[in-house]
Amino acid sequence: MMNSIIQTSSSLKKYMTQSTFSCSVILLFAIFVEILSTYTTKVASDTSSPYMLLFSLGMYLVSTILFALSLAKISVGKAYAIWSALGTAAVSALGIVFFGEELSFGKIICLAMVIGGVVGLNMLDDAGEKSAESRV
Repeated sequence: MMNSIIQTSSSLKKYMTQSTFSCSVILLFAIFVEILSTYTTKVASDTSSPYMLLFSLGMYLVSTILFALSLAKISVGKAYAIWSALGTAAVSALGIVFFGEELSFGKIICLAMVIGGVVGLNMLDDAGEKSAESRV
């Protein structure tokens, strides 16, 4: 029984991580789950619900597993930069919309710099990959 579960999960991992595109989709889903987990953690904190907190912890685990799967075809630096920037921007937006957190000009500028930094890292990473390919 356990052997068949391991073989099935191994086959599923190979299927899911066979291309950069599929790993990018997995990364985006991991980010979505992480954002939802953070939102649920805030709700659990406000309501003192242990069940909501356990649910949130389970979602963080799923998000981390998905993130790890995405690394099959995406460099860890690029994946983590995307993960952290999109997560930060989305959670900040959720805080403003759903929890009444302050929206200030400074916060908008800082979030834009975070996202700009990720775009810059990705552009530099892509240029480095193309440069390395041309040397081969």
